[in-house]
Parts: sequence; C-alpha cells; structure tokens
Amino acid sequence: MMTSPDRTPVLIADDDAPFRSLAAIILRGAGYVVTEARDGNEAKAKIEGGSFELLLLDIRMPGSSGWEVLKWLISRSSPGNEPPRVLMMTGLTTEFDLDRLKREGAHGMLIKPFQNEDLLAEVRRILSLPRRTVTAPGVLGTNDPV
Repeated sequence: MMTSPDRTPVLIADDDAPFRSLAAIILRGAGYVVTEARDGNEAKAKIEGGSFELLLLDIRMPGSSGWEVLKWLISRSSPGNEPPRVLMMTGLTTEFDLDRLKREGAHGMLIKPFQNEDLLAEVRRILSLPRRTVTAPGVLGTNDPV
C-alpha cells in the first residue's frame, strides 16, 4: 500500500483549466507527481502512455466523461494488470451516486468546490487502499473500498 506522497504519480483529468491547475498545485505541493489532462480522450492517451497510482476524473468532460474513462480503464484490466485507484469529481451534487460509484469501480468521490485539506485527505485515504483485484478480464474482484 502506498501512503507517502513522495513521487506518487497522479493524473488529474478535468476540462475546467483553472480548477485542474489549482488541484495540480495542491498535490504537487504535497509531493505528488502530477500529470494533467484537459478531457477524457486526453486522459485515456496519458493513461496508455504512463503509469499512475491514482486518477482524479471529472464526471462531465468533453470527449469521454469520467464515467466513460473509468469503464474503459476497467475493460482494459486483467489479473496482474489492475487499474489504478480512481477518485471521481463533480460540481453537481445531483451526480453523487454512491451505488453507481461502487458498481462502476471508483474508490471515492469529491464534490467541487472542496477545501485543499479535503482533497489531500481523500487522496491519502484512497492511496492507502489496495488496488481493486481483477479476477478475469474486465471483471472486478470483491474489494469494496468505498
């Protein structure tokens, strides 16, 4: 389990550039190595070209939504190639759906705007969890970290 932020690779995907930049500054200040993506399609490309311990995905993005990126990520998983942990983000409280969160395979959700301390606490919490176990291609194991 990884709990120290020292050099932990994180991807932030959000089409709101000022928010994405602020979140990146907060996480970099805490010692995380942050990569940014401006939409779901760019997030997929960066995931394919890199290795991340945590993805922060905005639910509503052009190209591919956060949910679509998460489904794509899970579909590419296999035993020994477990997906990174995922923190979903949204500015709409009506999109907070704990059942869907668990069912789709995310580890947590933050409602924007949030306090810097809340972001860091949730990132630390999620990184302390094991990656979801994949028992067959595209099928999540029984880990229920949410």
